[in-house]
Amino acid sequence: MYRVRFIIQRPGYRKRYLSGFYIPRQEGMPVSEMKRECTEFIRSRLQKEDARFLDFTMELTVFRRVNVDFIYQAESSPGLR
Repeated sequence: MYRVRFIIQRPGYRKRYLSGFYIPRQEGMPVSEMKRECTEFIRSRLQKEDARFLDFTMELTVFRRVNVDFIYQAESSPGLR
């Protein structure tokens, strides 16, 4: 699991920060591929929400491995994401 942080900015506007976690789809992936996959996911997700995000610059500023002993994901309600 990796801690991830992006800066997104539209020319002439202030910076926005997005933070989250990234869990690779398979073990042993090169870091460059993981960064690219994560960036492409965020970019496509934002552009699906609003086409104006096409004009934004996006910079991956933090990509650090998080050491944890376990992860527990409780069942989510159908209405929650």
